[in-house]
Amino acid sequence: MSTKRRLQDFLKSQNIGRNKFEASIGVSSGYLSSKSNTVTSDVIEKVAAMFPDLNLEWLITGNGEMLKSQGRMMPRENESIGLMIASDADSMERRKRVEIARDHRLFARYSRLQQAIDEMIDKKIEAKIANATFESHNA
Repeated sequence: MSTKRRLQDFLKSQNIGRNKFEASIGVSSGYLSSKSNTVTSDVIEKVAAMFPDLNLEWLITGNGEMLKSQGRMMPRENESIGLMIASDADSMERRKRVEIARDHRLFARYSRLQQAIDEMIDKKIEAKIANATFESHNA
């Protein structure tokens, strides 16, 4: 079983949703369900800080028990719950900024395309006028 799978099992045993967990530690949505079986060391460090009773040997190797102590554990209440709430707000704010930036890029791209179209139309009109002038002088 992979480290990622053990992490998923741990979250399930603690009734912690994947989306909330991903947002709380600052990884992209879908990190836990991605095809990669690896978990980066910075994620493990964040998990260890958030869940001090989680047995890291079990998480990394699968050896030993899931928890250092028995029973359902809670994240460090004051830190983790606040972190989860703050992270959700930060995550929403980050998504909002990304969407605004994307909208600005799309608008800039649209403006450049519109300008290119206008220039092509102007050139065609100028060419037709030049052609009509040339034909009238030669007639």
